[in-house]
Amino acid sequence: MSQYLFHISWLKFFLLIGFIVLIYIVLKLILNAPWVKPNLTTNNAVSRFVKYLFWPIAGVVIAGFFIMKNPVAHGFMVVITTLLSWRYVKEIFLGAFIKFSQVYHKNTPYNINGMQGTLISLEVIGGKFKFHKGTQFFTYSQLLDSQAIALVNDIASDDLNFRCQNNGSERFNIAHIQDIIFQCPYVDHYYKPKLNIVDSDTISVKINTRSHISAEKVLAYFSEKEPLINFRISNNTF
Repeated sequence: MSQYLFHISWLKFFLLIGFIVLIYIVLKLILNAPWVKPNLTTNNAVSRFVKYLFWPIAGVVIAGFFIMKNPVAHGFMVVITTLLSWRYVKEIFLGAFIKFSQVYHKNTPYNINGMQGTLISLEVIGGKFKFHKGTQFFTYSQLLDSQAIALVNDIASDDLNFRCQNNGSERFNIAHIQDIIFQCPYVDHYYKPKLNIVDSDTISVKINTRSHISAEKVLAYFSEKEPLINFRISNNTF
């Protein structure tokens, strides 16, 4: 196959892989050296590059040289393999750039499609979140599509007392009201809501809202979620 302009031998190909591995080892040793590590800031750009972007980029370089070894046969193999595993390849590269850019942070609460969950870990193709009803895994594409929003821990929260009046909803019960409250991004979920049954068609509720969030905004959110329930401010105390 010497007729190919960019043809390389197997020896050069494996030497290239060895050289890439050597570069990685040298970078790790430098970053962990006693005279370097203390002077690096936490999660500095160089460390993040080596940790998250080095191998995805190295993989592209190795694939390129593999194709140069035999452009027709190897190029066909790489294209077919990429197409068959595109879903995972896309998430791996997307995740690498997301983690390098520090878009998401562990142990931080996020609002995802109306649900509040805390990020437990960022893995190869997605992130694992802890919700009220258990853990759930989202790929990086799903996180971007859902426009996951970080919920800032407010310094203070405000009490809000209101009543839920049933106007015909068949799901009118404490469990359903709790689900609506839990999904609301304006509620400070550090505090457990209090719910009392007043009568068969009325439930009294006390929640803590995030600071600078108006009661009207919270009740408007609830009303949109469940139009057949009337949410109105109450002066009841618990």
